[in-house]
Amino acid sequence: MTNKILIIDDDPVSLTLLQSRLTANGYEVATATNGNQALVKIKQSKPDLILTDVLMPEMDGFSFYKEVKSNEATSRIPIIVMTARSKMRDTFEMVGADSFLAKPVDINALLAQVQRLTGYQPLKPVLKTEEPPLPAPAEAKIPPEVTTQVSGKKALIFGSSDEVLKDISQQLQRGAYNVVVVKDAEKIVGEAENCGPDLILLQANAATATPLDEIVVRVNLVLKKKINQQEKKNKKEEDAPVNPASIVLFTVEEEMSAVSSMAEKATDVESIIQRCKDNSGVSNFGMYSPISFFSRIQKFLK
Repeated sequence: MTNKILIIDDDPVSLTLLQSRLTANGYEVATATNGNQALVKIKQSKPDLILTDVLMPEMDGFSFYKEVKSNEATSRIPIIVMTARSKMRDTFEMVGADSFLAKPVDINALLAQVQRLTGYQPLKPVLKTEEPPLPAPAEAKIPPEVTTQVSGKKALIFGSSDEVLKDISQQLQRGAYNVVVVKDAEKIVGEAENCGPDLILLQANAATATPLDEIVVRVNLVLKKKINQQEKKNKKEEDAPVNPASIVLFTVEEEMSAVSSMAEKATDVESIIQRCKDNSGVSNFGMYSPISFFSRIQKFLK
């Protein structure tokens, strides 16, 4: 019986929770945050089972799945696919996925699937009273000790999901940010000029009439103009220099009707992100998760 498991997820909170639960049940666990990193880990030490998220930076779950299954040396490794879109079960079954788990992952269901696919008997019995499900996104909490660190700053957010925009807004507002939300990509530049944000969050996989990288270029020009104007004013008044705004890209998990469409979409999004990052000052946050958003966004705040 075998017990080496590789977990792939770009959400550090989810990754840590899964790792701790599986380790506590006697499994040897390795982790990766994207498909490319996972392929390196597999070459270093071949796992007996793989748990993978779907939408991740650099190499998404579908591309990773195809890479593993097309390689004779790794094709027999069972793969459990994890995603927040439970309606995608048929899509994964179509490509022969060994198992499918909807996020937030129920640890009891996970342990049962892992035991079935590896043949390894966990150290602890699978009891619902002992192993609650991993936290649902709605339970996201912002630590009270960080809510006053960025007082009085402004954030501009663009995206297509009302639910995601609402959650990001609430988390930033509770972190003392004044928030402006934009759903029309053509209004991003105007709003950036009007409010002079300290943080700009742009959803990379939202549909836009104008390519997002072109919008980023125009936003950068507007911000540089505002900075130059402010710095001239500050020199006269002997104030401190102005810090440029942080422009951060993020993605949200989407439901696709077919594997090919999701793989093509992921490739397109990666291309958009790379073109945007070619402009100075643009960073990639990765996949949005309400559980870990506020802690992960801290490194982009100035």
